[in-house]
Amino acid sequence: MKLKLDAGEEEECITSVFQLVDLAGSERNKKVNTSGVTFKETVSINIELFYLGNVINILSDEKTSQSGLHIPFKNSKLTKLLANSIGSNCCTLMITCISACPQLLGETINTLRFSQRAKCIKNKPVINHDTKSKLILDLRENVIKLQQELSSLKCESREATVTEQN
Repeated sequence: MKLKLDAGEEEECITSVFQLVDLAGSERNKKVNTSGVTFKETVSINIELFYLGNVINILSDEKTSQSGLHIPFKNSKLTKLLANSIGSNCCTLMITCISACPQLLGETINTLRFSQRAKCIKNKPVINHDTKSKLILDLRENVIKLQQELSSLKCESREATVTEQN
């Protein structure tokens, strides 16, 4: 949506959302010997990543994603948060960090498989014109018109004052 400004410039009003999520922390409890609160946090992270993996599996399979199969975004907080980013009208960028350490080979392979499945998700982003943005632009246009009318009325008032004085 474009708005003409005083000097003939145009202003385009497009809004977007930027989400940055760090999915690190999915260590295997046996490898790092966690206990107590750290153990509970790791279990929670792994559960959230499990649900995210399920959603990505459904979305990456063309047959199931096009068949209208229910996508369980509401199963976890993470999938609810990322629902608009991974299965909607958007552009998504994923950065995957892996390790060259031989002890973490299994984790690295799982991460690469996860990234490969996420890469298969096909979104068709389209620029959304928000009605609120349109309202704001319309109000700006009205303000500009009213300012122009006010300045022309001031000029007419000055001219009338000058002719009355003469």
